[in-house]
Amino acid sequence: MRVLKFGGTSLATPRRIRTVTEIIRERNNEPLVIVFSALGGITNLLVRAINLAILGILDRDQLVSAIRGRHGYFLETLAKPEFSHEAKTVIDFQLEEARKLLVDITATASVTEKERARILASGERLSVALLTAILRSNGLSVSPVDATTIIRGDSNFGNSSVDLDTTTKLVNSQLRPQLDHSIAAVTGFIAGTDRGVTATLGRNGSDYSATILGHALNAEAVEIWTDVDGVLSADPRSFDNVQLIPELSFNEANELAVFGAKVIHPKTIRPAAMKSIPIRIKNTFRRKNPGTWIRKPQEISPGKVKGITGREDISVIELTSRQGPIRESTTNIVLSTFKQLGIVCYLHSPGKDDQTARFIIHDDHPKELRAHLESALSGKYDVGIDRSCGIVAVIGDDLSSNQQFQQHLKAVAAEYRIDLPASLLDNEDHNILILTPVPVTVPIIKSLHAFLASNWKQEAQNRQLLSTTFKQEN
Repeated sequence: MRVLKFGGTSLATPRRIRTVTEIIRERNNEPLVIVFSALGGITNLLVRAINLAILGILDRDQLVSAIRGRHGYFLETLAKPEFSHEAKTVIDFQLEEARKLLVDITATASVTEKERARILASGERLSVALLTAILRSNGLSVSPVDATTIIRGDSNFGNSSVDLDTTTKLVNSQLRPQLDHSIAAVTGFIAGTDRGVTATLGRNGSDYSATILGHALNAEAVEIWTDVDGVLSADPRSFDNVQLIPELSFNEANELAVFGAKVIHPKTIRPAAMKSIPIRIKNTFRRKNPGTWIRKPQEISPGKVKGITGREDISVIELTSRQGPIRESTTNIVLSTFKQLGIVCYLHSPGKDDQTARFIIHDDHPKELRAHLESALSGKYDVGIDRSCGIVAVIGDDLSSNQQFQQHLKAVAAEYRIDLPASLLDNEDHNILILTPVPVTVPIIKSLHAFLASNWKQEAQNRQLLSTTFKQEN
């Protein structure tokens, strides 16, 4: 049993949906759960509609007509008439509900998170109705499933936290029996509260939906179909000679995701990692490419650097004790304060001595953070905040054994006047994390990646030479 997820870019045109249909048909020899995002561009359109409604300048009829027209065109192009009626009924209902909510938003010049979630969720509901009709038109048995009935979330409507235990029970009682006779087409991005109210799962929510369902069903694998070949060694939009990473451990993928890689979100990894369910990232438009596996390591390559990433939106909170060493209880108070304020702490580490500690967070924290921390710590600690920091993250296996890379790293640090011992946040075997000033974050990544790309090119040439020699000798 597999879970497949298709994002908006894979569903943006009739031609792309034909490709998605072919992929699903090829895998129809085993039970399948398919998670669909909204059609490409629809979610952004709905977000814009909400903002315009708040300002009182939204043309609701034009919006509804545009969305209905696009889905209707896809139905006419890809679905048989006998399977289109049910889809049209769902599309009309969802658009009317969205229209009514936008009327209320315009009247109040404001939107609640519950209203926002209901409007945004309509994109996935329209998509599942459309894809169900198209897949049935291609001879596949398909059952549409609204995720509010099987994925249990809390009432944080815009970024709902999922109860995996309750979800697993719901999935196995309501979804699994359908898999004996049909493919389940599930709305991504959506959860339901214990009262059945629609909530959404936040950024990369549909990927998260897929791994939640994979977890609940003990799937053989979760496949995330997107518009890139897999996880790359660096961002191809900014760096030259990037390489596809064929395999990552769950920890490596998480580190890359936390510190800047865009292909997968950290929360997506967790449900699969809990049960060691492999995740495979594949390109919808280049199906023969192997993609990237995220799973338990099949083998370890000592000294192998797999990827480099970074981010320029970091704040460093430095705590200095006035009364001796910083203890674990103090760290817990800081982390609890972050949680109360909705702040994600990427990592925390000792400072220059046992009386200091550093906490790495996103730089969009509230201005009152210092006051909150000082109050929570009863004024016994000095709290420093630096909002102009970046992080460079190097991910791989047994990196301490790669002396050539370690030497280059020291040279780059010296070139950019980075105090490497003081700036190292982590130097474990599987990662190296370096705190940097924002202006030099990208240049450092470029220098490190260029060095690696040169080594990879040499390794490829050596492999080619060995292969040619072997063929000549035999």
